[in-house]
Parts: sequence; C-alpha cells; structure tokens
Amino acid sequence: MYENAFSKDGYIINQGAFTDLPFGKYPSSQNGCGWIAVYNYLKLQKKPANMEKIKNQLSHTLFLGGKAGMSVVLLYLYLRIFSGCKVKFCIHLPSTAGKLYTPSGIFMYHTGKSFHFVTIKYHAKGQYRFLNAIYGKEQDVRTIRDFLKEQNHFPFLIAIY
Repeated sequence: MYENAFSKDGYIINQGAFTDLPFGKYPSSQNGCGWIAVYNYLKLQKKPANMEKIKNQLSHTLFLGGKAGMSVVLLYLYLRIFSGCKVKFCIHLPSTAGKLYTPSGIFMYHTGKSFHFVTIKYHAKGQYRFLNAIYGKEQDVRTIRDFLKEQNHFPFLIAIY
C-alpha cells in the first residue's frame, strides 16, 4: 500500500508517502514523524511494532489535534511506560552531541521550518543510519556531527536513547 514509505529492511523512511493516513486532524505526511520514530525505534529494539497501534495510541496524546505534532515528553513516556524501553531523555549542545555514542535512539531537532523526529542506528566507524531524515533515502549514513551541520537549525538537540 505505501510501497515507497519503507526501506528494504522494513523501516519507515518516507513520511511524505503517508498523505492519506491521519494522525490527529492532519495527515501523517505533515505531523507523523513522532509515531514513525517510535515505530522505527521499536523495530530496532526487536520489540512489537504495529504501525496502526502505535499511531492510534499516540494520536490520543496530541495537543490541538496535532497541529504542532507530537510532544517529545509524551513520546519519551510512551517508550518508557507502554513499550518497556529503558531509555533516557537528554538535551545536548551540538558540540557534545557530535561526540555521542549510542547503538540507537531518537533525535528531535529543528529543520529550519519545524521540529522533526528521526530514529538513528549505529552503522560503523562513528557513522549512523538516519531513518526518515531525508524522505525516501534508503541508506542515509553519516556522522552525528555531519547530520547536525546539515539538518539541525537549533542551538541544541533533544535525544532519547
């Protein structure tokens, strides 16, 4: 159904493909990065990841029907409480985030237009795979420092890992 939304290994990499999948009062293509990041993170953790279930459960937490997207605090609590993930919530300056090592996690950053959630997975030699940062890119692999230089337009980065 959403063929170009998924990578070959089953992660969501193209949020833009979900134009007819609502998340609150808006299409997931507009504000669904939060539930998509949770879905991808749970798959990375080898935990049950049912797209519809995650989307529906998180849609109940949206403020103003999702006009501003997903709350990072509620996303964190969902992972801790409902999914049983032992994650922590951190705020990093770009200079410290560039030195970060984690096997996987979720970043919230500002694209220059809006805040966005992206799931990361350690790849090799200090590089990470970024899922759904560049819509449709199968292998978006780079360092966190390069990612922040190219993508983040905010003085800090919020991370859940």
